[in-house]
Amino acid sequence: MTRSLFVSGAFLAISWLVGCSGGSTSGSNGGTPGSGGTSATGGHATTNGGSTASAGKGGSTSASGGAGNSTSAGGTSAGGTSATTGGASATAGSAGTPVSTGGGLGTFTGIDFGAASDGGTVTFSNIGKAGSYPSVCAPQGNMCCRETKTITGNLLTPWDEDLIMTLRGPLDIKQFATYQPVTEGQPGNWQMVASWDVRNPSAAKGIAFSGDAAPNTQFNGIVGSTCLVNASTDKAFGCGPTSSPYCAANSSNKNLGWAGSKMFVFLASMPHVGTGGITTAQNCGAVTNGWQDAPWIGLSVGELIRAGAFSSCQCYEVTQYHGDGCGQINALEVINDNDTTGNYKNLEIFSSNFFGYAGDFGGPCGTNNCDTTNVPATADLVSGKMAATMGATGSGDPIKSPSGFLRRPTTGYRYFILLLDVSSRTVQYAIVHPSNVPAALGALLPTLPAQIPQTTIDSVIQLRLPH
Repeated sequence: MTRSLFVSGAFLAISWLVGCSGGSTSGSNGGTPGSGGTSATGGHATTNGGSTASAGKGGSTSASGGAGNSTSAGGTSAGGTSATTGGASATAGSAGTPVSTGGGLGTFTGIDFGAASDGGTVTFSNIGKAGSYPSVCAPQGNMCCRETKTITGNLLTPWDEDLIMTLRGPLDIKQFATYQPVTEGQPGNWQMVASWDVRNPSAAKGIAFSGDAAPNTQFNGIVGSTCLVNASTDKAFGCGPTSSPYCAANSSNKNLGWAGSKMFVFLASMPHVGTGGITTAQNCGAVTNGWQDAPWIGLSVGELIRAGAFSSCQCYEVTQYHGDGCGQINALEVINDNDTTGNYKNLEIFSSNFFGYAGDFGGPCGTNNCDTTNVPATADLVSGKMAATMGATGSGDPIKSPSGFLRRPTTGYRYFILLLDVSSRTVQYAIVHPSNVPAALGALLPTLPAQIPQTTIDSVIQLRLPH
């Protein structure tokens, strides 16, 4: 059947063959289970400015971006995780070449970072919940097969599973790194398991890109407006008839995501359409598209992306609007959705929300409640119509939505940090200006080394910017 779904500010028209959701393999008639396609925005927008739930507003339809070839390089297994190790094998040199730091990416130079800003954080605690969601199994003929996957623990579940990141533009990335513990579940060093640098993209390790901005070519760091790009490990999942969870052999996204604890760090800018260095030819959608000029950083259980995201058979949810599936994390999403009420649309800040069986919290803050007109340019965290004075916090248990929202860097560049830590059940988002790195992060930024100590991870968890 066709359904319309308001998901974190994006209105998606989705054709879906509804599978049964019992405790065993089940199916429904009506066509061949879908495969391929890229991720679309996910998760219900539940709150407006951290308050009570709000109704959805219309916008665009879901897109099915191009598959493309992934750019990847070798790497070995990272202890206890499904990610691959690595680090750019860079050589010393000028701004055009990564500077070697023992396997890390090195400090990025040669661009204008813009005026220094204060930084900001949004911290979610007590993330994870026991429960279940409908996992896709191999179809039988034209039947969509989904079986219940039961999760018994609460340590970041289900976000401790392999996650794939989806990027929507306008987005200009200069560096990207993923860190994971050398040994999951034990205090100790974290190592760089994936790396990419625009100065030497062919030296990428442990990472693959696919989607609109990377079709049949090497990813160049530019994601145009409304374009969608998936970032995963370069390790194949093994899609095909015997795969579990199932993904079709012709899926456009066949790789594993990063499982266990993980921290994503990237240097990026998100200019408005028509500004910055992103050309009109690099955009993917029409000006009227509800995703126009609305960057998004999403995190999805790998199964959802490999099955084709919002295809005809996936784990996202069982019942419309009920949040009873694997769901999605809208880590940082600018909401457009062609909203004219001012309740949702805000092209200057990021909403952050979780959606799935584990809870539905966080959400947008439209220009009615979050107006940056008189907020100083140095502020990276906004609370209402003012600069926030301390990092924002939210919680999965009890459910609490943050009252502060990170600001979109439309000029200059910022480091973005997305940390998902299993043992502490913490999800931390941070924006840091390259010229104003907190001393506590000195072992991480700006050098992005091959390995960092546990004390740095602890510092990221405890960070509350600005302070």
